[in-house]
Amino acid sequence: MNDLVEYIHKTLGMSIVISDAPTDRLHALPLYITKSYRFYITQIGGVDCILAEVQKDADFSPKQYVIHERLLQARTERVVVFVFHSLESYVRARLAAHGLNFILIGAQIHLPALWLTVSKHALSKREPVKTITPTAQAVLLYYLYANGNDYELRFLAEQLNMPYPTVCRAVETLAGLGLCNASGSRTKSVHFNEDKQTLLQQALPLLKSPIKRVVYADLLHQDALLSGWTALSEYTMLNPVEQTSVAISMDEYKSLAAETMDDMYMPYRIEVWNYNPRLFARNGLVDKISLYLCLRDTLDERAQHELKEMLNSLW
Repeated sequence: MNDLVEYIHKTLGMSIVISDAPTDRLHALPLYITKSYRFYITQIGGVDCILAEVQKDADFSPKQYVIHERLLQARTERVVVFVFHSLESYVRARLAAHGLNFILIGAQIHLPALWLTVSKHALSKREPVKTITPTAQAVLLYYLYANGNDYELRFLAEQLNMPYPTVCRAVETLAGLGLCNASGSRTKSVHFNEDKQTLLQQALPLLKSPIKRVVYADLLHQDALLSGWTALSEYTMLNPVEQTSVAISMDEYKSLAAETMDDMYMPYRIEVWNYNPRLFARNGLVDKISLYLCLRDTLDERAQHELKEMLNSLW
């Protein structure tokens, strides 16, 4: 398995040690399974794994691999990773659809239990991440405003009113940036290591303004959240400006679109956010971190001072 060790080191930058799996936990497996694989044990990213190297003459369907995974996991209490030396692309797609962990040496690493998915094609296209997605930003904000460090992803999906797969991808992005640790196979969870103030300072260069677009209106027909300079004057000692700034979600904007315009001299300035500003709002105001991101590029020195003081007041 030297080729596997080299491939993982080259692809992930990890040095792993592989040894033969102890036979005491495998002897009760069906003979057709023990003859179709060679078994090894290792750790990948600190997770105990059993590697099931698929032998050349083995021919199983993806559903059969699912059954084998369950049997092996029950016997060894380790994450099961199937190792292939050759595999058709359509079979790879079907294995991935079943949530199986597998490595095709030289071409693909798909380890959803370890939150790792890397292909040869993806490596050639990959560029450094400079910002995070709006969903990932919302997940991070949830942690910064909530109590606790550990959350199951289904719980986060419910709290944020977002699809579970979307939250999974968001957490994968945060983990890839070193902002959290993700774990679990059947039940996925996330753990944030740093204290909130340290983590925010680490994340700030990656975060961006939630404002997707700005429109204007002469009337508001709903209880919109105060944002922009209007909210900043509520949070700080700055004087309010004449034009009122509010923030709404994209869904709210769709119901208002026919009544908005691009005339910046209207009395209401409406920020359309790419995540729901109501998720973290308090007392009719958008949250402080998002507000800071909206205004941090202002050239007004006094406003810059107040923005920094506003962030410091969180802790």
